[in-house]
Amino acid sequence: MLLGSWTWLAGITAVAYLVYLVLKPVLKAVFLAIFCPLVSTAAFNAEEGPYPTEKQKDEVLKRSFKPERVSQQWDVIVIGSGPSGLTSAYFLAKAGKKVLVLEQHDTVGGTLHTFVEHGYEFDTGHHISIAHGEDELFGVILEQVAGGKLKYLKSGGTADEFVIGTPKDPQGIRSYKFASKSVDDWVQKLLTYFPGQETFLKSVAQDVKWSIPAFMPFLIVKILPKWLALLMIKLKIFDIFTSFPERSRLSTEDKFKHLKKVHPDMPIVMDPYGMEVNCSPDEFPYTFWTVLQNTYCNGTYYPRGGTSKLVYYAAKNLQDAGAEVLVRAKVTQIIMQGQRAIGVKVQKGSTTVDVFAPIIISSAGVEITFKHLLPSAMGESSKWYKDAKPFLNTPAVIFQLFIGLDKKGKELDDLPWHLVRAFSSNRDVGKVYKEYLSLSLEEALDTDIQLYGYTSPSIKDPTYEERHPGKATLEAFALANNDWFKSWQHLPVKKRGDDYDGLKKAFGQKILEKILDIYPHLKDHVDCLVYGTSAAANFYLNRNAGGGAKLENTRARMCLEASAKMRADSGIPDNGTEYHFTNSENTRYPVGSEFFWIYIGIYCVLALCAGVFAGLTVGLLSLDPLTLKVVSESGSTETQRRRAKRLLPLVRNHHLVLVSLVLANAAAVEAMPIFLNGITNEIVAVLVSVTVVLFLGEILPQALCTKYGLAIGSCMSPLIYLTIAVFFPITYPISKVLDCCLGKDHQTFYKRQELKTLVALHGPQKFRNGKKRDSSSLLGSKEKLVKDTDDQDNDAFCEGECGVDADVPLTRDEVMVIEGLLNLKEKNVGVAMVEFEDAFVLSLDAVLDFKTYDKIVKKGFSRIPVYDGTPQNIVKILLVKTLITVDPQDKISIRNLLRRADFHAVNPAFVQVDRPLSDVLNDFKAARAGHLSIVQKNDGSGEVVGIVTLEDVIEEMLQMEIYDEFDMIPRRPSIPGYLHFRKVHRVHSHWERGETGSLMESMEQERGESPLVHPEHPGTKRRFHRQASAGHIGVMRPANVHNHHQPANKSGAEGVTNDWHGPQIYAIPVSLQTS
Repeated sequence: MLLGSWTWLAGITAVAYLVYLVLKPVLKAVFLAIFCPLVSTAAFNAEEGPYPTEKQKDEVLKRSFKPERVSQQWDVIVIGSGPSGLTSAYFLAKAGKKVLVLEQHDTVGGTLHTFVEHGYEFDTGHHISIAHGEDELFGVILEQVAGGKLKYLKSGGTADEFVIGTPKDPQGIRSYKFASKSVDDWVQKLLTYFPGQETFLKSVAQDVKWSIPAFMPFLIVKILPKWLALLMIKLKIFDIFTSFPERSRLSTEDKFKHLKKVHPDMPIVMDPYGMEVNCSPDEFPYTFWTVLQNTYCNGTYYPRGGTSKLVYYAAKNLQDAGAEVLVRAKVTQIIMQGQRAIGVKVQKGSTTVDVFAPIIISSAGVEITFKHLLPSAMGESSKWYKDAKPFLNTPAVIFQLFIGLDKKGKELDDLPWHLVRAFSSNRDVGKVYKEYLSLSLEEALDTDIQLYGYTSPSIKDPTYEERHPGKATLEAFALANNDWFKSWQHLPVKKRGDDYDGLKKAFGQKILEKILDIYPHLKDHVDCLVYGTSAAANFYLNRNAGGGAKLENTRARMCLEASAKMRADSGIPDNGTEYHFTNSENTRYPVGSEFFWIYIGIYCVLALCAGVFAGLTVGLLSLDPLTLKVVSESGSTETQRRRAKRLLPLVRNHHLVLVSLVLANAAAVEAMPIFLNGITNEIVAVLVSVTVVLFLGEILPQALCTKYGLAIGSCMSPLIYLTIAVFFPITYPISKVLDCCLGKDHQTFYKRQELKTLVALHGPQKFRNGKKRDSSSLLGSKEKLVKDTDDQDNDAFCEGECGVDADVPLTRDEVMVIEGLLNLKEKNVGVAMVEFEDAFVLSLDAVLDFKTYDKIVKKGFSRIPVYDGTPQNIVKILLVKTLITVDPQDKISIRNLLRRADFHAVNPAFVQVDRPLSDVLNDFKAARAGHLSIVQKNDGSGEVVGIVTLEDVIEEMLQMEIYDEFDMIPRRPSIPGYLHFRKVHRVHSHWERGETGSLMESMEQERGESPLVHPEHPGTKRRFHRQASAGHIGVMRPANVHNHHQPANKSGAEGVTNDWHGPQIYAIPVSLQTS
């Protein structure tokens, strides 16, 4: 059962409308696509319908209630045929529901209808409309409800006018007119009337322009859970993002009272709306004023054909959709069965007819619904109604005067199209409002009318002249007190007596005199007067108080706290307990019933969803995009690579996935108690929900997804995409805000030092125990070197070369090489260079004789720097291999040798001592520096301090010395891995260890011969070249030849196997460049 105003739906609609205004072209297509079953696309392009005849109007608008017309089963009953009732009924009927609309009055429309008297058609209350443009919310809704048959005309020229004073005032009657063009135009017009207020009016204009977005908190708190909304209000969270809370405490009188000093009329011109909504300026909220002013500035509208045409096509379109709209159907009570609404009681003469439906919608107003329609005063005992009651006690009502004007051959062109608001004086409106309403009936009859307004519906509607030629209408209204007419409101119209008629005429004449003061020429055209009081409205609408139809718009009503409390989930007590219409708290489905198992099933599904989304939130978002990228390209299995590729796009959209999963999890968790509460009591529901959510919804899923995040996330990726699509309109804006605030890229990139630590953690155990990874800790003493060589090098290189499982940790050598590469950028030339005093150089005048050749051979260098004059003046680099063509007996000098055309030497390349080794390596690779560079100081002096070669740079990369056949001692002891050549031969064999070691290999090395190497032995070439056991080349022998130590014979002498009869050249391994 749904009662009262649909505030929650209104909040959703308002938020959607705000988005619609921003993305209007896109959302219009989306709106049509989503709500296609409920939206008539033909209504957007339909031609305006003709004005109905009186017979057609009677058939549609005056279809009376009869028991036989309501005998069928209805899905929905709507009480009241006002705009909200007709709109609700129409969309429900379009959704396929059988809808019955019941109206107490004798015509459809509620307060929105017309009547004909003395040949004049009068509009009861539809003076102007706001926000009814083609692209505005109300315009789109009414276009649907009326089937596109109704067209609204926008005001041209003046749209708003304020008249202040009387002919007796010294200043006479003042008129202030405004056009509905824009807020800026309104401000400019104000400045012409009241110059010098530019700053203040511009600030007000900003408030008006942003009034709709600023008003959103008032609607948002209705959508949020009540406890959350009240908590946010108490913590003043909304004050951080919007000025609405502050402005909602501000009245229009507070905002504009200082203007009295500027001009006595200005506060009245600025604040005319309080009278329209029956609210004193000292209680009328400034926030609501800005919204009204915004809509007025953007245009006022009136339906072509008048209100009767609007109601006719709305009711006819509703009937065409399958609904029934009946008048003279006075609903006296809503039928309750236990705690459920099942129908209504309709009074027909002296009998009562029961009409049943599972859904009852009351559009009759708060007072009628809660005080009269609910049985046994259930509504009056409701906490919601008690909270709302203070806003229902306003005494202010409207007295209406309908004036029929006979044109008598004259055009009455000066009648106002717009709504004119008139004030007898420029006194404080708030005081006048309260003083006038506090008068007794007798005092009011002796007092001048203070606040009134008027307009001409016949001028607004261009078809009125066609339907009623020679006639015009003027409709006026004035502020009145409901108590003045309360004595007659329970009586039918024709039984109220002469006193009532005299009272109406007295008030009517007062209003007429005010209008004739402004339009004196109308005196001869007045043909008839018809009066309307609150007694008639209360009788027809079943009210007992004029203010009981709706909540008043005071500051107390429009504050955030009141808005959060006043929502559509109003509860009704039954036997001391409160329940909600949409889901009764006390309704329990018995164990074993159909709904019991349905609720259990839904609860289990929600618990499963909560667990899945909680686990995915932790497991999926703990995956690093960089890690997934690595796995997707080099995972150990095809399954791993496929899973990583599937998850990589999701993890990259980190915030969108996060918000979607968290929102889905929260929705599931919040919904679980709702269904559990329907089958058990509150305490059990709380205990079960907490336990299920804690263990099955949080701990277990998160533990599983943390360990198997890749596999589970990959399997659940379709569900994740579906979740993103479902919540996309909500999650996408939030994710974009997070991207802007926190950054979109969340993947991890390691710094140099972090990469070194990461590599070390993947190395042998001794590198993962926190020890410092320097040269001493890596190698240490001779015994440690031998042990590492046996235990690490042999096995490690087997894994690297022979394809053994590569998932084992990195070897010591691999860790050192990677670390050396990472350090290369941080090291400069000074670390790797050979000091210049230790370098071998030749003078340009040196003679290439046997003595010089002997020096060159003993040094064993392939490149020799050549200087001219002083050693600091290096001019050439001599390639030793080019001297092979030079006969030492010729005793030619290097200078003369360089002059020969067939001889070539290299120009020296110079490098600064602080140049990074990585740059020097690039120079060597690009052949810009050959394989040797001269190192100079970086102070600009050009002093040579050393030389650096490609081999020096490679040694720094490998973090170990490279030896060839002539390297007897290390050149730079600081590099790890150095070992005196004479001690190398004592290292045990690297491929086939016996108990006594390999004498053969030792003898071969002592003779300077190339060691014999197994061709299939893993790691052979890398190990030998590195430790210089074989120089830069080795001879391979067949794999079936063994050369290991034999056990000692009887004489105690060791022997060797006799299955090898000499060095057989099997294959020559690659040299240093490939090792």
